[in-house]
Amino acid sequence: MFFTSAVALFVPQVFADKTALDMANGQIWFKHVHEGNYYQIDSSLDLVSWTSYSDVFVAATPPAVFTYNQSSAPHKFFRAKGIPSAQNFSYYTLCAEYDNARIVFRGDVNSFAVKATHPNYFVTDYSSGPYWTDCNSTHVYTNYAYPARDIKIHEGYMTEDSVIVHNDAGFWRPQGMNVTIDGAVFSSGINVQQMVLHRYIPGTANPPVTWGEYPSFFVIYCDGNMRLIPFPPVGVDHVSVGTSVVMGPTDWALSTDEQEARPLSEISAIDYHTALRTLEISYRSGGSAVLDVNNVTRTQSVVNVTVNYSTDKPFCTVNSNFTSNTRCDTSTMVWQDLSGVIHTDPIMTFSGAVGSQWLFTKPIASSTRPSAPDISIIFP
Repeated sequence: MFFTSAVALFVPQVFADKTALDMANGQIWFKHVHEGNYYQIDSSLDLVSWTSYSDVFVAATPPAVFTYNQSSAPHKFFRAKGIPSAQNFSYYTLCAEYDNARIVFRGDVNSFAVKATHPNYFVTDYSSGPYWTDCNSTHVYTNYAYPARDIKIHEGYMTEDSVIVHNDAGFWRPQGMNVTIDGAVFSSGINVQQMVLHRYIPGTANPPVTWGEYPSFFVIYCDGNMRLIPFPPVGVDHVSVGTSVVMGPTDWALSTDEQEARPLSEISAIDYHTALRTLEISYRSGGSAVLDVNNVTRTQSVVNVTVNYSTDKPFCTVNSNFTSNTRCDTSTMVWQDLSGVIHTDPIMTFSGAVGSQWLFTKPIASSTRPSAPDISIIFP
């Protein structure tokens, strides 16, 4: 997200009904757009080539002020550039089924991508069941009753995705989402907990005869959590899901004892466009997003996100679990800073930073869901 203006020709762009930059008397005033988000001031003489004019700074009150010499560069242009940042809200637990590893992403972004890739180690165990040992937390959430269902509402066969809606008998959110296909309404698509996509793997049996040739690769919940996996390797029917990403403006919901909070971005409706392979998502808090799910192969699965919601809240949150380096869905963050330098941090001790790419991985095979993918968050 860019906000530009010029000294000689003042041409402000507006975001969220606010002018980002104001100039007078040799000063540049950054009128904060979203407090807590990071920005940088760039300058240019031709609106083509830009250089950094300031260090990265966080928006706060009172607004940041920078100086310039108008007499030496009367036609210099300035812009404020939104910078993505990651903040760590993880905590320790002994339970491998609690999503305690939480990395929150903030920033004024127009788009981002989520990519799932197979682990770097050799996978021999494709089991995906839960592991409930040491899971005795008192941090519980209300369990709301739902009509249980598992229904295919669109049969894609070989040319389109098949769409399945799924409900368990209970869920932690009081309202589900409404799922439509190309605008068409289905009674079974009302008040849905999960939407699942299956896709035919090109070059496999024609017609497909096993789920391994027509696997699920994408699931999104009404609380905003998305789980993404690549197509399985040749000869394997499925790989396990693992780390999820809250896809949208992140809020927090308290447990019944008010001692823990879960990230969520509640979805009111999804319309799946079969020809485009895109999901149009509407959020209960306002705004929308478009998720493009065209890019799925045996090596990676990518969701490209167009952001049409306010970024005054975190725009997405990685939600995973960690109890040890050998019992987790992710243990390590590999991230690239704004200079292109690669950093590696244990997920539980990562102190937060600005950057451009983030990989959530586990270098050592986990004893729980060892085939669960690595997840990357990527910015243009």
